[in-house]
Amino acid sequence: WNMKFHKFSRCPEEEDMFVTGVGIGVYSPGHVPRIFDKGVRALLHSVAIKVKDEDFFSPGCDQGFCLGDGSLELVVDNIPIDIPGDYSFPDSGGIRVIAYNILGECSRKWYDYVQPEKSIHDSVLAEQNRDLLLSQKGPLDFLLEGKGEMINSDICNGWINERMENGDIFSQLGGWSTVHILTPNVHFHIEYRQNSDLKNDVCSYHSVDTWMSRVTPDLENQEWQGILGETRGKQSDAERSVLLFGQLD
Repeated sequence: WNMKFHKFSRCPEEEDMFVTGVGIGVYSPGHVPRIFDKGVRALLHSVAIKVKDEDFFSPGCDQGFCLGDGSLELVVDNIPIDIPGDYSFPDSGGIRVIAYNILGECSRKWYDYVQPEKSIHDSVLAEQNRDLLLSQKGPLDFLLEGKGEMINSDICNGWINERMENGDIFSQLGGWSTVHILTPNVHFHIEYRQNSDLKNDVCSYHSVDTWMSRVTPDLENQEWQGILGETRGKQSDAERSVLLFGQLD
């Protein structure tokens, strides 16, 4: 899981750095390797979510409907995807990628990590969670289960109801996008936003926010290191002040 950072000149100093790309490697689900082992592991799938060009906003596309109004692109196993849809890659363990444009009020807040259920039957739960992560749950189901984390659920409810009635979640215009990446062991949630008000003196930027929203017990029970280990489960202001370099971070 790697990130690309970009500095935007129209934003205030110390508030001008945003993540504009994320790369995720998916390894064999047959054996859950320790995520920080340095041994050689076979890479089964690679997924990248990235801004096409940080200097342009909402360029549009010929297809009519495109992710981030033409600003966002997914690359799965070297295959570029910029059209909303539900994509499955069943070979070598299988992953599923769901991407669609979203109303701003429906966008998820930054924190929604789900602690997996604890049980002595970890191996059984791992299989159950794996089936859950790769189930054919519809795109709108992800939205419906996250109403409590939305920016404005009251406004979003009407938008979701319209999408359910019309069945057109993948046919929405908009500069904000949501991407779900489901693998056998972990579920990633990505929110893409852009602020493109170039006419006024405001901070114009692209932002790709990524977090793990669910993992299997096998992975949860491992020792996590680096920034993932330092920040996992940390929510209070006291914990935040210890982790960050400076009080303004």
